Amino acid sequence: MAKEKRRFPRVRADFGVQYKIKDSDSRPIKAVSVNIGERGIMMKIPKQLDIGTILELKITLPSPHVTISTLARVVYVLDNYWDEYPPYRCGVEFLELKEKDREAVRKFVNEAITKLDWKHWL
Repeated sequence: MAKEKRRFPRVRADFGVQYKIKDSDSRPIKAVSVNIGERGIMMKIPKQLDIGTILELKITLPSPHVTISTLARVVYVLDNYWDEYPPYRCGVEFLELKEKDREAVRKFVNEAITKLDWKHWL
């Protein structure tokens, strides 16, 4: 079994994300979050991205309702075989997350963990 490398927990998430390649003239592309933690987010994306690509992200957290704008680096891209669309899942690490935004993500994660019914898993 592979050892977990994350130092911070991630929780399932299902909300809108927009991204574009940093400094490009392209329009933002819509994506959907899969999970999120203090250091990064996984999202479903319609087009494959290269590992190492720097993205401009706009994340709208549902609770607390806040929009976060940050830079992120693509860490991995997976084919999304089990879904028809979008065809890829992409994991990114946040590069320049403001402290107030990191606190909003932390609050979202902690609230999601608190809401879990652990008895369901036992």
